[in-house]
Amino acid sequence: MKRERGVPPDAARTRDRLLDAVERLASEGGADALSHRGIARQAGVHASLLHYHYGTVEQAVEEAVARRAARLRRLQADAIRALHARGAWSVEDVVAALWRPFAALGGTIDAGWRNYLCLVARVASADDALAERHFGDVERQALRALRTVLPGATDEALAFGLRITKMLFEREVVARCRRMLDADVRAERDRRLEAFAAAGLRALAPMLAPQRTMPAATWGTSA
Repeated sequence: MKRERGVPPDAARTRDRLLDAVERLASEGGADALSHRGIARQAGVHASLLHYHYGTVEQAVEEAVARRAARLRRLQADAIRALHARGAWSVEDVVAALWRPFAALGGTIDAGWRNYLCLVARVASADDALAERHFGDVERQALRALRTVLPGATDEALAFGLRITKMLFEREVVARCRRMLDADVRAERDRRLEAFAAAGLRALAPMLAPQRTMPAATWGTSA
């Protein structure tokens, strides 16, 4: 883990251990599993150190989400940009671009990244302000992509649809965080999740819209 500039090595290690603990606990029990004592116990440090480094549990969660957010944003933004490069896409394609980083859950995956994805799904998906701070740019890119294939849907309806989609993601993530799944089973669950979420998004438009391409001049930059 990259050490913060000006932070002594021992302090940096303690901060990382505390954030690792936040990820592990949240991945297993969500926000309800987080407390000063619980995080400190998981990290193997005194509870006062959590207060010293982060002040509150909420701030520790904020820092834990922020720590790896750039990697998740990049994966999702790259997938959306790939659709733009292709020139045409479907609602399913946009949903898949957002879901794809989570698809590895339930299989062999680095423990730290696994816990982070579970943290994001279980905590950030329930906190619109937190999600906006760290993933707002990618969500706006997804909304722009959806507008081209669902031009009859209002911005408010599409934003609502994305919130519901994130709730669907959370339920699938929680299931995968708890057990291993065969690769073929994961692939089939991916297909069903993407199809179901896309059908819900289509239902927000007055009429089914054909696939369209997005002019390059209107495409937003990635996070």
